[in-house]
Amino acid sequence: MQPDVVGRERELALVDAFFEKGLPAALVVEGEAGIGKTALWRAGVDAASERGFRLLRCAPTGEEAQLAFAGLSDVLAPVQDLFTALPEPQRRALEIALLLRESDGPPPEERAIGAATAAALRTAAREGPILVACDDVQWLDAASRAALRFALRRLDAPVALLAARRTTRDSSRSPTLESAIDEASLVRIEVGPLTLGALSRILRSRSSIPLSRPLLSRIQEASAGNPFYALELLTVLERRQESLSPGDPLPVPTSVNALVSERIAALPSGALRVVELAALLAEPTAPTVELAGGSAESFRSAQSAGVIELVGDRIEFTHPLLKAATTASMTPGCRRALHGRLAEVLPPGEEHARQLAAATEEPDELVARALVQAADELAARGARWASAELYDEAVRLTPDDLAGVLPQRLLAAAQAWFAALDWPRATARAEEALAHEPGPDVRVDAVLLVASCLEDPDRVVELAESESEGDGDDALRARLWTIVADGKLNVDSRGALAAGREALRYAERAEDETLLPPILTLIGVLETMRCEGAARETLERGVEVESRVGEVDLSLSPSYALGIHAFLHDELDEARTLFARHLERARATGDDVSQAHTLWQLAYVEFKAGDWNLAREYADSSYDLYEGSGNVGDTTTALFAGAVVDACRGRREAVEERCRLAVELGGERPRILEQVGLAVGMLELGLERYSEAADAFLPSTTGWIDPGHRLITPNQIEALVGAGRLHEAEQLLEDWEALGRRLDRPRALATAARARGLLDAARGDHEAAAAALDEAVAQHDRFECPFERARTLLALGAQLRRAGKRSAARGVLDEAAVTFAELEATPWHARATREAARISGRRRTAYDELTDAERRVAELVAEGRSNKDVASALFISVKTVEVTLTRVYRKLGVRSRVELARRFADEDKD
Repeated sequence: MQPDVVGRERELALVDAFFEKGLPAALVVEGEAGIGKTALWRAGVDAASERGFRLLRCAPTGEEAQLAFAGLSDVLAPVQDLFTALPEPQRRALEIALLLRESDGPPPEERAIGAATAAALRTAAREGPILVACDDVQWLDAASRAALRFALRRLDAPVALLAARRTTRDSSRSPTLESAIDEASLVRIEVGPLTLGALSRILRSRSSIPLSRPLLSRIQEASAGNPFYALELLTVLERRQESLSPGDPLPVPTSVNALVSERIAALPSGALRVVELAALLAEPTAPTVELAGGSAESFRSAQSAGVIELVGDRIEFTHPLLKAATTASMTPGCRRALHGRLAEVLPPGEEHARQLAAATEEPDELVARALVQAADELAARGARWASAELYDEAVRLTPDDLAGVLPQRLLAAAQAWFAALDWPRATARAEEALAHEPGPDVRVDAVLLVASCLEDPDRVVELAESESEGDGDDALRARLWTIVADGKLNVDSRGALAAGREALRYAERAEDETLLPPILTLIGVLETMRCEGAARETLERGVEVESRVGEVDLSLSPSYALGIHAFLHDELDEARTLFARHLERARATGDDVSQAHTLWQLAYVEFKAGDWNLAREYADSSYDLYEGSGNVGDTTTALFAGAVVDACRGRREAVEERCRLAVELGGERPRILEQVGLAVGMLELGLERYSEAADAFLPSTTGWIDPGHRLITPNQIEALVGAGRLHEAEQLLEDWEALGRRLDRPRALATAARARGLLDAARGDHEAAAAALDEAVAQHDRFECPFERARTLLALGAQLRRAGKRSAARGVLDEAAVTFAELEATPWHARATREAARISGRRRTAYDELTDAERRVAELVAEGRSNKDVASALFISVKTVEVTLTRVYRKLGVRSRVELARRFADEDKD
C-alpha cells in the first residue's frame, strides 16, 4: 500500500478489502480534481501487485481522449504476446485497431474488437488474476471504452477493474466502464475533503516556512480540505514570503485553477514553452517536443519546478490540473501557433491531422485533404467515432469555393456518423449536404440517408411523396418507398404493404433489376405476416433476381426474409441456418446494424427452441451494438428479446429494468407499450397473477395476422380464463381457433386447443377439457417449442389429476417439471411441482425427475451394462448414452455408476 497516503485510513481499508472479493469485480474511486484519487488509485495498484495480480493499466489525458484506441493500446501492451493464441478473425481485428497490422480488407467491426479484447484478457487470466487499472477514466477514448466495456460485460475470468474518475457538474453521460460489471460486484469510494489534522501533517512535511495552527486552519478552510489546492496555496505563500497578521486574508487566488495558472505563469519562458508543447500532445515525448523547439535546459527547468517529469522518453505532468491549467492559460493565437509547430514535426497520421486542424482557423484545402485521409485510415481500423469526427473537421476546413467537394465531404461525414450509429448527427450532415445543392449522385445518397435515419415512417412518406411530384428519378422514388415500407413494418403492416407495392411499381418503371430484391423481400415478409397474397412466390422471385444482380443489404435480402418465414412457421433449423449465415456476412463486412438486427432475430429463434441462455446472450449482444444509436425501434426490440426470457424465468427486477429503459429510450409509443405488456404479462402469468396479466397484455398495433408473430393472443386468453373473465376469453379464442384451422398452423392449433381445455375446465366440462388438451399435445408433436409443450403438459396433468388418473397425471407433470427446470423457468417449475404434490400416493423422489428416455438408460446402466451395450439395446449412439447419463447423474445427485446402482436399489426398497 502507499505509505504517503495521509488521512485516508477508511478509504485504504476499503481498497484493501476490495481485493478479497470474488472476481470479476470493479472498484471506482471518485472525487473532485486534486482531492487525492490518484494516490488511492496507486494504492490499489500496489495492493493488487502484492497479491500477485498482473497489471494492465492506462492513464489517459484530455488530448488522448481524441485518439482512437489509445487507452486500449496501453492496457493490452503487456499481453501483446498472447495475441497469437486468439482466433485469426479476432487477432486481425485487434491488431488492425491497435496499428500492429495493416488493414487488408473490410474494417474490423466494434464487436470483433470487443470480443478480441475479452479473449485476450481471458487468456491472460489463465496465468493468474488480472487488474485493469485506469486513472482519469473520464478521458478514456470512446473506442477503447467501447471495447473494454464489451469485454468486461462478458468476462467470467479473475479480472478486476480499478478506475479513478474526476467528478464534475457536467460529467459525461457516456456509458461507464464499471457499468459493464454486475452492480453486486461494484465498490465505489467517494473521496471527500481531508481533516485539519491530516492536512496539517501533509503541509508541515512539505513546508519551508513556519505554519501556525491558525494559518493551517485558514488554509484548510480556503482549500475545503483539498490536498492539491492546499499545497498550491502553500507554494504561493512560500514564493511570496509574506507574513500574515491575524485576520489578514490569504494573499492568494481563490480557486484551484487560478492557483495552478499562477504557478504555470511563474515558469521561465523556455520551460513554459516545453510545458505548453507537452500539454498539446496526446502522447507527449521528449524527442517530439525537442523537434518542436524545446531545449534540454528548458526540460530541466520545468522538471525542477515540479510541473513535469520524464519516464523514459515520455513526458508526464505531475498532476492533471497542471496540464489543464497550461492549456487554459494559452491565448488562441499562441495555441494555434504551437499546434502548427507540432504538426510540422509529427509523422502523418491521426494526431498529425488533429494538430493541423487545431492550428488552422480559416478554410484550407490541403489541411482538409489530410483530415480526409486520416479519417479514411481510422475507418479502416474500425474507429468509427474518431473517423466521423475527422470528417467533420475536414468539412469545417473545406473552402466554400470548392462547391462540388463540400457536399461530398458532408455526405462522407454523414455516412461515417451513420456507421457509428449516431443517427441524429448523420441526419444533420446529410441535410447540410442537400442544402448545398449537390450533384445527382450525392443528392440521391443524401436523401436516402436522411430517410434511413428518420424514426417516424410518416415523415419518410412526406419525403417520398415530395420526390414523387413531377418528372423525377423513378429509381430514387422506388428506394424511398422501400424505406417507408421497412419503417412501417412493425407499426402498420397494411400501410407497409401498400408502400412496398408502390416501390415495386417505380422499380419496374425504372427497369432496374438491382432495386427489386429488397422490395420483393419486404412484400414477401408482409404477405407472410398478413397471411395474404403469394408470399413464397414473391420471395422466390426475389431470390432468383438476387442470384443475377448479386447480394443486397443483409436485412432486406430475400434469403433473410426466408429466415423470417421459417421462424414464423416454426421451422427453426432452417431459420437458424439462414440467420447464422447472414450474421457471418455482417461480421465479415463490419455491418453493425445488420449484426444487431440478426442477433435479436436469433434470440427469438433460440427462445422458441428452448436454449434460453443463448437467447439472452444474443439479445444482450444486439443491445450492445445498438446502445447509444438513434435506432430506437430496434434497440428496444433487442431489450425486449431479453425481457421475455427474464419474464418466463420470473425475474421481476430484470423485467422492470428493461421495460423502464425501453420507455425511457422510446417514450410511450404503441409498439413499445405492447412489448412492455408482453413482458409484464408473461411475468404475471407465470406467477398465476391472472388479473394483472390480463390487464398487462395489450392488443397488437401492427395489424399482423400470422400466428407465429402473435405472441400475446394465446397468453392473453389464458390470463382471461384464470381471471374468470370467460366471456372475453371465448371471444378471443374463437378467432384464434378459426385462424389456426384456416392456416393449419400447428402453433396456433396447439395453443388454441390448450386454451379451449382451460376454458372448458373453468366451466366444469372436464371431459371436453381433457379431449381438448389431448389434441393440444398432439399438435405440439408437429413443431418445436419445449416451453409451450411443457405448459400444455402442465394443464393436462392438472386435468388428469382432477379426473383421478394419478399415474398418468404424475408422468405428465414430471415431464413438464423437468422441461421447466432445464429452462430455469422457476415460477412454472414451481407450479408443476405444486400440482404434482396434490397427487395422493407415494412420495416424489429424485427418480421421478427423470424422463422416460433417461430412466431407460439409467436402469440399464444400474444393471451393470456398459455404454456400448446400452446403446445397442436402445438403438441409440454411444454419445447419446453419455450425454443422457450426465443428465441422470446431475438430477439424482450421484457421481458414479456404483452410486447410481445403489440409488436404484434404494428406490426399489421404497
